[in-house]
Amino acid sequence: MRDVARLADVSVSTVSNYLNGAKSLKQETRFRIEQAVKELHFQPNALAKSLRNSRSNEIGVILPSLSDPYFSDIYRGLYNVFLHENYFVTFASSNEIEEREKQIALSFIQKRVAGIIIATCQPHKVDFFQENCLKNNIPIVFLDRKPINLDTHYVHICNYDPIYSIVSSLLAQGIRHIALLTGYADFSSQNECITAYADAFTDFGVSYNPSYIRHCRISRMDAFDCAIKMLAQYPLEAIITSSETLMQGVRQAVFVRHIRADEEIKLISLGEESWCSNTSFNKIITTTRPAGQLGETAARLLLNNIH
Repeated sequence: MRDVARLADVSVSTVSNYLNGAKSLKQETRFRIEQAVKELHFQPNALAKSLRNSRSNEIGVILPSLSDPYFSDIYRGLYNVFLHENYFVTFASSNEIEEREKQIALSFIQKRVAGIIIATCQPHKVDFFQENCLKNNIPIVFLDRKPINLDTHYVHICNYDPIYSIVSSLLAQGIRHIALLTGYADFSSQNECITAYADAFTDFGVSYNPSYIRHCRISRMDAFDCAIKMLAQYPLEAIITSSETLMQGVRQAVFVRHIRADEEIKLISLGEESWCSNTSFNKIITTTRPAGQLGETAARLLLNNIH
């Protein structure tokens, strides 16, 4: 397979996707692989095919946590799809720990699951997924966090537009001291927020303080610690967060600092419909993201690869 990939000038995972009948490959890529297969007289390993056909109807799902409404909504969406397709879902939380994520993925692979859906905490370490998932012909769909330099299936919600709109609106109101709190910048979904924030300031013709952009683990406690420090250092007029979990920590920090939300500082968060409809924090402005639909999309994409 490596020889085919080399001759076709594509990755091994792309060749694997072609051999497994993936429909998402470009026509030009498909043609190059076909020519390489013919030239090398390549024959797929019969044992590998046999193993692939003997997979279970189990789907492995790896998410950071279900305590975050965003990932909870994603899980609910994908679970409902698989339920109606007679697949059963096994969920495991990585807790944003790379080694734990690897162990979970390996356990799924050893069980010969039908496929894997994952929001990885190590998008920069693609060799692991290449060697253990794609080489073993395990269909996999990444969501929310794009793996770097890996030719694979990926679905996400655009965070750029809402953050750009929020920052632009605040700037138009004369607000300049705007903080942005996100998860780690290594995650594509979080990097989108940072790019949108910077672009909004640039397009408005106003410079921003780089210290107003902070990253932390997506947890309420980490967000609280980060917000407490920023509120003590800077005259913030608004804080934007990339998730409700982060906003919960920010809200607590604002309360501890005896700052009146909405009157003295604006709190704005990307949010999910389930959280926005149930929250009693009426001083927080939220935007809704279709996380449930993202889960459904990921599930259907994986089903297409399995079938």
